[in-house]
This record gives sequence, C-alpha cells and structure tokens, in this order.
Amino acid sequence: MKKTVSRILIVLLLVAFNPLSSKMIAQEMDSNSLHYKLNLNISVDEAWNLWTTNNGIKKFFAPDCNVNLTIGGSYEIFFFPLKPYGQKGTDSSIVLSYIPRKMLSVEWGVPRWFEARKLATEQFKRTYLVLIFSEGSKPHNSVIDFYHLGFGKGSDWQKVLEYFDSPDGWQSIFKRLETYADTGKITNWDLLEWTKIK
Repeated sequence: MKKTVSRILIVLLLVAFNPLSSKMIAQEMDSNSLHYKLNLNISVDEAWNLWTTNNGIKKFFAPDCNVNLTIGGSYEIFFFPLKPYGQKGTDSSIVLSYIPRKMLSVEWGVPRWFEARKLATEQFKRTYLVLIFSEGSKPHNSVIDFYHLGFGKGSDWQKVLEYFDSPDGWQSIFKRLETYADTGKITNWDLLEWTKIK
C-alpha cells in the first residue's frame, strides 16, 4: 500500500508543475486501472464546480454529499442518503490533493457488496480518483481526464474494477453529467428508486 500511495502522490506533485499531467498519470496506470476522457459542453470553471461543491455534486453525481475542498477535507458522496452513516456511499473518504480548476484527487471506497471491501479495509483502505481538467477544443468546452487507480490484484478486485467500468458504474454517472452539460437538466433524484433504499 505505502509504495502505491507514494507513487501516486509523487505523480500528483509533479502534475502541479507540468502541463502534460494526463500523460504522466497514464504512465502510472496498469491493467488494474481505469481511464475515461470526458468532453463536456461547459466551461472548465463549471466542470470544476460540479465535482468540488456540494451544490454541483447534487446536480448529477448523487442526491446528497458532504464535500469540503481542503486537503484532508471530506469527499463523501451519499448515493443512499437514507441509510445509516457508513452505508451511504463513500462515507469517510477525503480530498487527497487539488489544484483549483486543474486537478482533483480523492479517496474512493469499494462498494459494500464486494468481498474486496474487506481487502480494501485491511490492505488498501481505498482506491483513488484523479481528475485532470483542461480547456476543450471549442470555446466554453472542457475536457476531464478521469482516472480510477489503486485496485488490488486477484479475482475479487477484478470484479470491483469490472463493476466500476460497467453501465451501473461510472458510465451511469458520466451519462448524468453529460446530460447536465448538454441541456442544463439537473438529475431528479426522486425518480430513481435506488436513492430511497433504507
């Protein structure tokens, strides 16, 4: 764990001073990592606010959250807001580092229903998200290079990675994000039954 975390943090420090940050992160990836490139019809400032403010996150990410954009501050995304704390979503996850409007890195938990959650608690504790924000090719457009790192090895971890890379994982969240970016339509959480699970 220590070696993996150290490598990621070193890269994040280098990112702060290097315009080729996405390529640097990509070099740290292996087959146990995910990368998505999101092209959005909103400005970098708006994309940044969507991922780093409580108001922005509720527009597309989850019905509730607790985000405090400071190093070590909370980055808790509550997909199941009616459940007890510890079962809401990414309870107790924190902000690892950030560069305003350029880079955000946070801890990210393993869903409760996976066997790898025990491994995550004992060996890795968390996976990690790194988001690199940049200007798009058109005015008022933005690009997010989205990296999900820190997966362990073995069949249990492979199931976790496949879940995040499925239509039920990041793809569903990106779809809501792109809908908002294209239309300004905020997700109506009352229409999604899974948000009401107790």
